[in-house]
Amino acid sequence: MARVMIAGALLLASVASAARLQSVRNIVIKGPLRGGKPQPPSPTAKLPASLDGVEMDSSALKFFRGSMMAPTQHLLNMMGHEKGQKVTMQHLQTLHGKMQANQQRLKESGKLFPTRFRFKAPPGEHNVQLVGSWSDWLMVHNLDVGDAGEWVMDLLVPGGDAYFKFLVDGEWVLGDYEVADDGFGNRNNKVWVDHTTGSSSGANSAVAKQKAAQQDLILKHLDSEISAGLVRDEAEEAALAAEEAREQERLNAERERLRAEEEKAKQKLEEVARVEAARREAAMRKQSEAAAALAAQEALDRAARKREEEGRAEAARKDEEWRAAKEEEKAIAARQAAAAAAEMAARQEAKKAEMRLQKEVEEAEKTRAKAQAAAAAAAREAKKAGEAVRLPRE
Repeated sequence: MARVMIAGALLLASVASAARLQSVRNIVIKGPLRGGKPQPPSPTAKLPASLDGVEMDSSALKFFRGSMMAPTQHLLNMMGHEKGQKVTMQHLQTLHGKMQANQQRLKESGKLFPTRFRFKAPPGEHNVQLVGSWSDWLMVHNLDVGDAGEWVMDLLVPGGDAYFKFLVDGEWVLGDYEVADDGFGNRNNKVWVDHTTGSSSGANSAVAKQKAAQQDLILKHLDSEISAGLVRDEAEEAALAAEEAREQERLNAERERLRAEEEKAKQKLEEVARVEAARREAAMRKQSEAAAALAAQEALDRAARKREEEGRAEAARKDEEWRAAKEEEKAIAARQAAAAAAEMAARQEAKKAEMRLQKEVEEAEKTRAKAQAAAAAAAREAKKAGEAVRLPRE
């Protein structure tokens, strides 16, 4: 028993130490994104919905809480992230490099045209944002409130088809523009930006250029965050290494202490084993005696139960005979009552038949009397007729 307890204590100490180190190294992200401006991150800042539940280190956590990333699976794909991987500064550098390349491509692609994007939102406070193909669906742009509750944004975009979609209070929404399918089942808005005159639709060129300058500042901010993150990573790794060394020393000391305690426990265990053997022998004798007494008592109990069961069976048999006799009496009474009722019914029926017969005889007598009277009347009439015939001849 003591050996098992000591081994369990060692195991618990090792698990607790590993858990402390793991909690320092790993941070699991939870919570959806609703957009934001590049600002110093806070411990409660929300993150992109596509990163919900994705494990990442502290530098990646700080980076995403201070950035304006579009909440799409495309974000993870651009980082070269695979399912189950931990997001590290290497993924962030990959993403940042692609964003810088996209920004440079926009600048080198030729003239950019000021284009105004509008969205009509229901009354009330809203957070309206815009994500488009010109930033490879990575940057989130915050729209400003215009006239009559209309949200507007002036941006510099290249000529040709511009694809985009709105984020309203964190939900993807289509605006009052042409709708196009991207071939993967996703429906986006589309607008044509003329290569020569642009598609300003009242866009303010100065505001659009200012927004473009802000995007450059955002990229510079993210670049500085990555650089600072790399420095922080080195310092954190060194601190973690020192913490691991101190933890290992503490574990070694703990193991030595536990070994000494185990040796003392072994000696005590041997003494306890001897005492326990004597105690077990005495307990076994008492247990045998108790078992014999219990067997005798059980035999007595079985005999008593048998007598009780036989008595109950005899009582049940007598009760059954009494109930059978009662049922027989009821059956005889029922048969007698049925016979009497049948006899009474037969007598009543015979009396009715006799009355019907008497009535029929009386009716027949009446009919015969009427017939005789009619025959006598007819004879008289015939006699009178005969006398009437003889008188004239005489």
